[in-house]
Amino acid sequence: MTRYASNNYFLFDKIMPVLVLIVICAILTLRTENSTVILAGIVILLLLSTLLIRLMSRLTSIDLTENGIIVNHLITRSQTTIAYHNILELQHQFRYPVFSRNRIKYQLGLGGKIKVLKFTSVVQNGEFNDFASWVKSKNSKIKFTFLPPDSPVEVAFKKFNK
Repeated sequence: MTRYASNNYFLFDKIMPVLVLIVICAILTLRTENSTVILAGIVILLLLSTLLIRLMSRLTSIDLTENGIIVNHLITRSQTTIAYHNILELQHQFRYPVFSRNRIKYQLGLGGKIKVLKFTSVVQNGEFNDFASWVKSKNSKIKFTFLPPDSPVEVAFKKFNK
């Protein structure tokens, strides 16, 4: 049985600067006696804390199983299952071989809202064709797209599907 897994821990690249800004802002706010600066610091801390909570709530791990895509939300400890027949598009975003990402567009229910799930690439770039064939066996209507349009993965994908 083929099993694929991924996550979107690349969000830590956004979380860490927010944490640093919170610490800096807290230190500057606590070290001053000017009430205007303290009030501004508290407002900035509240905004940064809200941003941090929103970013952390988006952290997920993804398991692609035979029955569907299981999305485990790490902070809320909840789980969502996406059926393969609900997937509209799978996009491969080629950055550098280590930093490639996938994006899935899916629709919840008939006529439901279209949602997007972004995560680190499930497989290395050279293995994408096998992964795409596996996903295609689950839903033949999935549209595959690539960024940038002339990426090496897209060229290999077109050759593989001729």
